[in-house]
Amino acid sequence: MLAIAFVQYKLVTPLASVVVLYGMAMSQMWRVLQAPEPLLPGTPVYLYLIDWPLLFLIALGSGLIERRVRTANTSAKGSGKR
Repeated sequence: MLAIAFVQYKLVTPLASVVVLYGMAMSQMWRVLQAPEPLLPGTPVYLYLIDWPLLFLIALGSGLIERRVRTANTSAKGSGKR
């Protein structure tokens, strides 16, 4: 899905949202691993993997918003030339 959105529609926000959230999860996981406390169930990576439907909705929503903004800008530029 991300590849299709990026290649066919040239949308950047779905891929960026997944990369940013994954980076945040890895950063949090690094902090958890550096802490002296034992690992508890529910580490950031587990939460990232369990909350994939939420991540999917974030990527889908950001892609739809980007596509609508781009189409609105394209149509506004096309109507301004007349």
